[in-house]
Amino acid sequence: MASTAAALLIRLIGGEQAAFLGVLLLGGFFAVLASVAPFVAGSLPRITRARTSDDGGCVIVENPHPTFAEQVRGGLSR
Repeated sequence: MASTAAALLIRLIGGEQAAFLGVLLLGGFFAVLASVAPFVAGSLPRITRARTSDDGGCVIVENPHPTFAEQVRGGLSR
């Protein structure tokens, strides 16, 4: 986003077209599009290995840590 803004600002101030400004502009555009990938790869359900049931009434945790499973079975008492 910053490279796109910088390219547009340089273009407006300088008043000339330059190839490197196009590279900056397109680079910024593609960086914005590519920034979605880490958020998809690191999404919360993927990290926690948890999802809601089909009816939305409970949360299903796949392969929980033994301590967590024990606390849930014990009513979260310490």
